[in-house]
Amino acid sequence: MNPALIFVLFIAASSGRSFPNRRIMNGIEATPGQFPHQVSLLLTFGEQTMHCGGSLISHRYVLTAAHCLDRSEGGYVLIGAHNLDENVEDHRIRIDFTPDDYNIHEEYFMISMRNDIATLRLSSDVPFSDYVQPVHLPRWTDGDFTDYTGTIAGWGQYQDPSTGLSAVLNYITNPIYSNEWCKERFIMGMLIEDQNVCMSGANGRSACVGDSGGPVTVQVGPNTVQIGVFSFGPASHCLDEIPIVCARVSYYLGWIQANSDVIIEM
Repeated sequence: MNPALIFVLFIAASSGRSFPNRRIMNGIEATPGQFPHQVSLLLTFGEQTMHCGGSLISHRYVLTAAHCLDRSEGGYVLIGAHNLDENVEDHRIRIDFTPDDYNIHEEYFMISMRNDIATLRLSSDVPFSDYVQPVHLPRWTDGDFTDYTGTIAGWGQYQDPSTGLSAVLNYITNPIYSNEWCKERFIMGMLIEDQNVCMSGANGRSACVGDSGGPVTVQVGPNTVQIGVFSFGPASHCLDEIPIVCARVSYYLGWIQANSDVIIEM
């Protein structure tokens, strides 16, 4: 088999199945309510479970990665959570879901992680509060966000080797790369296409396997805008400054609007 294809298979399989406990590296603990759009998804695959991230985009819909939901038998989403061990958080909302609630991109291809984007329809409207708010999506006219400061948050591995999930939400910030810059620094630059956006993994600040589906955001004036859905990157050695590669949200605005109740702004 072609060595390049082996590497792509390793990334795809690892990000979806093999290392479910890896998360934000060298992160900072968030304050409760700092990321009110952040959601936690626990998915079941037979007797196994997997944790993914996602973002609330309306009262009824969550945006995440296709490879998180693909072949899952269902699970539940936590919205408004900070400490996953604290069942007494009164601002936390839990909603169960089944495969009937999934909208996986019809051209999603696991081997090369193409079109790695999905929406999840919740069974009931989520009320907004200080701890629960939808993220803003890019407008049709926005640019590519190169050189903005990106943020990604998640629960789980905060040192290597893994000590398991982090109880609390952590986050990192790093620059957003141009795709040309990213291609030069990613081990398989041919995987970086217009449908992708990259965030730096410099200084050991990185997402890792298992943060799949989590939102990469930038600040545009007063608005937190989601520009990426974490898709793939380091399959191991998450401190090695490998770029974080995402599905580019602006590339999929039409698909998101058609597969949710969100109306994209001009």
